[in-house]
Amino acid sequence: MKQSNNTYIIVIVSIVVLFGIGCLVGFSFEKSRTSASIEKLQTLSSVLNSLSSSQIIVSTIAYGRVKSISDSTIVLNRGEEDLSVAMIPDAQVYLLSNNGGDLGSQKQSQLTDIKIGDDLNISVKILPDGQIQGLSAVIFPPIVAQ
Repeated sequence: MKQSNNTYIIVIVSIVVLFGIGCLVGFSFEKSRTSASIEKLQTLSSVLNSLSSSQIIVSTIAYGRVKSISDSTIVLNRGEEDLSVAMIPDAQVYLLSNNGGDLGSQKQSQLTDIKIGDDLNISVKILPDGQIQGLSAVIFPPIVAQ
């Protein structure tokens, strides 16, 4: 009877030790993954901060299909991603014409000419507070299958 009690104790202690080792390995693995993610976020934050204060890189381009538009805020969609862009009051808007299947000339347009479903390029600036500001937009003509 005494030997079977010792066997139970050894089995229980072994299980507890193995569980403890598993917890330590899992914690260590998760900590290393979290550290790598934090480093990536810090790098991204540094890049965004340099873009928002850069005098050389004044703007970059956001491209997508207009999901919604309200006053001067446009929501672009591409795939699973949405981006809300607040346009500046005097934003320049251009409409590309589709002459005979070629992307031809562009004419000046207005924010009110932008409609849901339009394909749009928006020149955006990332502000120091992380907000995205639209400076100008180009409306692409609908693609017609030939």
